[in-house]
Amino acid sequence: MSSSPKIWKITTVAFLALTLISLTVNVYLMVQNSKLRNFISALGPVTREGAIYLSRNTPSVQEFLEDATTYWVNATYSDEELVRLWKGGKPERFSNFPDDHGVWEVYWHVDLKPHGVDSVGITHYIDEMTGELLWEAILYMQ
Repeated sequence: MSSSPKIWKITTVAFLALTLISLTVNVYLMVQNSKLRNFISALGPVTREGAIYLSRNTPSVQEFLEDATTYWVNATYSDEELVRLWKGGKPERFSNFPDDHGVWEVYWHVDLKPHGVDSVGITHYIDEMTGELLWEAILYMQ
């Protein structure tokens, strides 16, 4: 019976140590995320080239570009007035879009003929100020 209190103490200490480590890691990640957002904000609004770069580095675009025979990309800026119109028409779809600035719509057309699908269209909406990917749509075309 003397080992039961010892096991309880060891288990409690281990649990507290894991909780402290988890808390420390979470705080560290929150600080790093905050630093990254501050860095992006300090750079100013995301440019057309920046939006394409952010979009290109998403897993979906990377995956399709690996198998592409050809592709093209287009980026179009939509200002805050147009974003408000979208939000008014479909608030559930655009609820995470900003109220006070615009977004970049980045469209990729990727040809994949040898893979059974003729092409894929990937659309990304990227927040102009934060660089956050707000919405992604993938359309398979034959």
